[in-house]
Amino acid sequence: MDIKELTNFIAIAENGSISKAARELHISQPPLTKQLQRLETELNVTLFERTSKGVTLTKKGRMFYRRALSLIAFSESIFSELNSKSESTINIGMISSSSAWEKIDSSRRMEYLLIEKYLLENDDSFSITEGITFNLLELLEKHLIDLAIIRTPFDMNKFFEYVKLIDDELVVVGRPTFLNNDLEAIRFETLYSLPIIAARRWVSHIEKNMPESHGNLDFKYICDDNRTALSFATKGLCVALLPKSTLERFEPAFSKDFLISKSIAHTFTKTSLYLVYDKDNIFSTASQKFVDFVIKTI
Repeated sequence: MDIKELTNFIAIAENGSISKAARELHISQPPLTKQLQRLETELNVTLFERTSKGVTLTKKGRMFYRRALSLIAFSESIFSELNSKSESTINIGMISSSSAWEKIDSSRRMEYLLIEKYLLENDDSFSITEGITFNLLELLEKHLIDLAIIRTPFDMNKFFEYVKLIDDELVVVGRPTFLNNDLEAIRFETLYSLPIIAARRWVSHIEKNMPESHGNLDFKYICDDNRTALSFATKGLCVALLPKSTLERFEPAFSKDFLISKSIAHTFTKTSLYLVYDKDNIFSTASQKFVDFVIKTI
């Protein structure tokens, strides 16, 4: 399996047709079909369901498609860095909601983006990879990125350096029809009577850390992104469990009579944001300079 095969696979997936992909790639269909068959044989999975109207990705195919996109992006990033001033490129991974919460000192309510502040003082470039915490840690271990800005919970026993940026917490967000605006915080037991949406990682975190006496919550919806959870809550379909910092990005747009947020009176709903890196395997001098900048700033 090489980059060309991944590129051709992506073309087939996005066109929904081998013949259309062949025309887009300016190659004939038979070699492309054989290449796809070799790829499926190598992976030992069926990537597409064949129909009279074309092809559609299988469940394994959709998984491979996401990975293929990441691999192509990394290959392009590597090529770009090797053919440019790579020492001035900061290779960083960031969770998808990170742009909402780069607070340097939450107690003083100083809110600004780390990257924007850094660029005011420096002329380096950023190569940003977005993903979930666990995937970014994997990329960090494989030295595909130099740094990662991620959110707890995650395994902090790995041989990395950990710089805490801010503390955060899970909050409940919903319409007044679901939440009482008179209360500052909500007891966890109250959530049992509410329809809830949460990102998958928070579902597993809550189920893992909830006291046995409480029992499991019945999540009405489970998603992959905090922004999806907030959207459902805004539409009045349910209440959302999501980090407070994610909400603060959108909070000015909401009237308190329209959308309410409540803290949860339990310690296991706390979370923190960290800059994580391996000091012995930072690729560019700019990445090291960014680490020094963050440590100095916080």
